[in-house]
This record gives sequence, C-alpha cells and structure tokens, in this order.
Amino acid sequence: MLYSAKTIVGHIRGHIKKRGGANSAWVAGISQKPRTRLFTKHGVRKVGDFWILMHAETHDVARKVRLYLTRKLNLIKGSGVGNPNADFVYAYRKSANTNP
Repeated sequence: MLYSAKTIVGHIRGHIKKRGGANSAWVAGISQKPRTRLFTKHGVRKVGDFWILMHAETHDVARKVRLYLTRKLNLIKGSGVGNPNADFVYAYRKSANTNP
C-alpha cells in the first residue's frame, strides 16, 4: 500500500513514541530496497531492534518525509537520497549492533 507524507510522518512519530528513546536516537532514510538497507547495511535485527518502514506514494514524497523527519524532528539522516527509485521511508532506533 502507498502512503501519503502526512500518514507516514504520523505512523513514524507514533512508532517512536511507543518504542521510546529521544528522536536523536533514531535514524530515518529512504530506499528502493528497504529491507536490504535495514538488515544488511545498517545491521538492524529483525527481532530485537525497533524499526518501521512504509511505502511512499512517490520518490518525492519519500524524500520530503525524510527531510521533515531529520530537519524538524531531529532524527539522524540515513541514506538513499541519490536514488530516484527510492520510495520507501524507514526509521530505526540506534543500538549497539546498528550502523550508524
């Protein structure tokens, strides 16, 4: 399912509030292949770490959501901006095993 910017921001904010930690302890990024990015590149554990991903309506929506999350809500910038096909938004809470 494809989600609007407002819906994605609302879900991610709710997820962070429910899972805890300061916004600055969370990383937000965009990717065409978010599971590979989360579990391989960033080292997020499927079970045991806190993470969320959502499919944006377009790349532009995903990019704008990432900018909002990092500039207005103070999440750490993840990667993915250069890929014009990156239309998934992801966020995860940093832990000892994640990179960054």
